[in-house]
Amino acid sequence: MSDSTDRLLYVISARREMAWSAFKQIFDQLYLSETGTIDDTCFKRGETLRALSNLAHCEFEFGRNASRVYVLPPALVRLPEAGLPRAVLAGARSPETISEIKRVCAEHSYIVEIVEQIGGAAFTPLCVIIHTQTVEGLRKVAQRLGIVFESTPPAWLLANAAGTLGHLRDSLDWRVGSELNWPRKQFDPRSLQFNDFADTSADLMLIRYTDPKRRINLHMLRSNERYAEIDCEWGRYALLNHFGINVVVYDERQFILGVPASAPLPAVLARALGLCSGKTARRLPRASISWATLETRDSSCSLFLNHERFSN
Repeated sequence: MSDSTDRLLYVISARREMAWSAFKQIFDQLYLSETGTIDDTCFKRGETLRALSNLAHCEFEFGRNASRVYVLPPALVRLPEAGLPRAVLAGARSPETISEIKRVCAEHSYIVEIVEQIGGAAFTPLCVIIHTQTVEGLRKVAQRLGIVFESTPPAWLLANAAGTLGHLRDSLDWRVGSELNWPRKQFDPRSLQFNDFADTSADLMLIRYTDPKRRINLHMLRSNERYAEIDCEWGRYALLNHFGINVVVYDERQFILGVPASAPLPAVLARALGLCSGKTARRLPRASISWATLETRDSSCSLFLNHERFSN
């Protein structure tokens, strides 16, 4: 099994942190060497960013003055499922990491499962899952490797800490003021797209302003003369919730959850779902899914999240 998909994480792990501009350059070089093309690298980088964040390998910090990428400390993340305990490897890794895990687990006859990420983003690292008979076994493996282990599945902790849209609305800092004179796009809840239309009759709007000098986006909820700055992903779902539009689909029999690609989940919720299985979200062609979707682009897909056994 090739570890070529781990190369980007190897580089970030060796550097520990880097500017976003350096990440883009490294990604583009690796993508060119892998595919022979640099077409659509902006979109591909965005997919990879989400995968690395959702699987708790990296943190991405985007600020108005600087943006940086940080690798997270290596950790064994317990999966939230019944039966014998399992944990997935998250965070930094080197070319020797998997061999070291195999060696330690072989001493105790523990199983190491290595799975290639299917249908995910470019350079999504291999999924490394450790099977033991007891939670204490996972703890011993982590101690031998010198990495972090949390006996309570982090997926539960993240989901509980994420809060609700009601809590979000209560925490917003609403102010009174006129609209910015920056270029703007408004989110259309009917098509799930930011576009140039301006529905000024709506009692709540999500607007993306672009700083013309620094080319940085600023997202705001507006209600008449009041406005509040908000994260883009939370803003989408706050607006959809306001208009009573549900875009999330969950199959209780197959333990899978789907959301439109144009309305990705807020980062903390996406990571909670990613750490249910250690497997990346998969994009499926819109024509291949069996449920209704508001996606409108011909080339659009739906984001498909493996939600394995999310029970407590």
